[in-house]
Amino acid sequence: MTYLPQIRILVPSAQVSSYTTGSFNLPSARQAFAIPYYGLVMGGQEPYIGSTLYNTVDYVNIATTANAVDFGDLSASKASGAPSSSDTRAIYAGGNNSNTNVIDYFTIATTGNATDFGDLITGTASIAGASSQTRGIFAGGYTGSYLSSISYVTIASTGNATSFGSLLQAIGNHAGCASPTRALFMGGDSGSGSNVVEYVTIATTGNATDFGDLSSARNVGAACSSNTRALHAGGGVVNTIDYFTIASTGNATDFGDLTVSRDAPSGTSSPTRGLFSGGGSSPSVFNTMDYVTIASTGNATDFGDLTVSRGWTASASSGHGGLNINADATLEQGVALFAGGKNGSGTMFNNIDLIDISSGGLSADFGDLISATNGPSACSSSTRCLFMGGNTGSDINVIQYATFSTSGNATDFGDLTVARERPTGLSSSTRGICSSGNINSPSEVTSNVIDYVTIASTGNATDFGDLTVSRTTCGSCASPTRGLTAGGSDYSSSRDVIDYITIASAGNATDFGDLLYANDNSVGGLSDATRGIFAGGSASSFGILTINYVTIATTGNASSFGNLSTGNSLKGTAGTTRGIFVGNRHSSSSGQNVIDQLTIQTLGNATDWGDLSYVVHNPSGSSSSHGGL
Repeated sequence: MTYLPQIRILVPSAQVSSYTTGSFNLPSARQAFAIPYYGLVMGGQEPYIGSTLYNTVDYVNIATTANAVDFGDLSASKASGAPSSSDTRAIYAGGNNSNTNVIDYFTIATTGNATDFGDLITGTASIAGASSQTRGIFAGGYTGSYLSSISYVTIASTGNATSFGSLLQAIGNHAGCASPTRALFMGGDSGSGSNVVEYVTIATTGNATDFGDLSSARNVGAACSSNTRALHAGGGVVNTIDYFTIASTGNATDFGDLTVSRDAPSGTSSPTRGLFSGGGSSPSVFNTMDYVTIASTGNATDFGDLTVSRGWTASASSGHGGLNINADATLEQGVALFAGGKNGSGTMFNNIDLIDISSGGLSADFGDLISATNGPSACSSSTRCLFMGGNTGSDINVIQYATFSTSGNATDFGDLTVARERPTGLSSSTRGICSSGNINSPSEVTSNVIDYVTIASTGNATDFGDLTVSRTTCGSCASPTRGLTAGGSDYSSSRDVIDYITIASAGNATDFGDLLYANDNSVGGLSDATRGIFAGGSASSFGILTINYVTIATTGNASSFGNLSTGNSLKGTAGTTRGIFVGNRHSSSSGQNVIDQLTIQTLGNATDWGDLSYVVHNPSGSSSSHGGL
């Protein structure tokens, strides 16, 4: 099993491209590196030269031209099935292996073979698929006669398909794509080639409505989309690419041409780039992958090659137009670095992982700390991330830093005023704060010390003031003006206290209010500019799941937000809207690799977002777009 580059996921170095080394082109807090949206090309058949079916599943990073790499296998060899996908899960439904009704699914972040999802209402081939983030739509098909039926599934769960409605005509060999609200089905074969384009509203069951016409009648073409524009390419052994504006009905407009005329390619996309894969033109079968920039017009460019030449594949991705991903997502969320920690056996880590907060758990190995370190703290500006203190066998006062835009190992920044393990960090855009922690020698005590540094300038920390209570394993978060520190332990008792400081002005902390319960053992904290969130930790037992929230600009006790999916002993950070918690532990010695996510301004439970490549607790991390910036 291979994890695609997400959360320092294990990827052979030959498969890790430019987003994992070198420059990430990250000029501001609202930018991230080119997001590696993954495209899966599933199944297929050799047209013209035989009836060989394939269970092969290839994958590519749509942002980077390259040949496809093996992902895993479908449950059986089949072709002409229907794809759909969310940003984390890809589905393949039906196919011409005895007109199967089987629905397979894959977790996009993890290479491997298909898992059973459920069944279509009717086993069929030549079926089209499209999807939003939550719902997959399957339309038409051929079982010896053409079908007009439409069915749907909820992508995040498993189960059999449910009836949705009917197409305007019984048809197969057509192509589907979507915006977050509309699914379009284009062209196909109803006994002869069709130019009809019809659509449904994904969230509302019902029959399809006429949308307009392709530039010519053709079947077995490919489709892909951004949030706003749909493309149809090839089919009928032509190289034509048509486009439509999804929000308004009407006929196709010429976009450009594929690199080669072909039947039976398949299509998918990132928010900005369309990818067309495979196909054939008698007697030839192609492994060709082409790409276009969806927002512009023009001819396609060679992207790379499939692992096997074939047609009648089905393509899905983690970034297609149905997923409501802003084409400028890299300008909205940012990236995070997490580092250090240890596992249940006491092994410490020097890993630094880069996590792309703006997408479905996508990340990559970034570099290493100066040494393996348990329990550092972290803070950041929009360009630089600092890791402060920790324990490498003894407490350290070392401050080290990494630059978000350039992967590599951490560099020495300076020293804290006091060496300590498991402090907590927060920051504004200019000033980094490190507070609390435990001092293990000559006797184990907790600290109330608050240090500060100017993030842009290397050098030693300066005393800022004191917390209201000495403690360790706190959580922290910040707005651009105010920093909060919550929970923790003074070794005699767990604490529910929340302190606050004005980041720009040195001085002692002031009482803010209380958490919902007394809490220790690595409380996680994160925020946007207005709301602070604290989660996890423990008191009398491990594995507290409660998530607290506060309004940073006011004072008062925390309110209930929801629950974590698992664990405690974790740390958090945030993008502009999404918060993530990393590094869980659910017993005194057992760690987990779960990453949870939540939407900061929407109350509810956190959801599992992906997995770290290693089991860890007591890491620390910060991002280029957290609430303090």
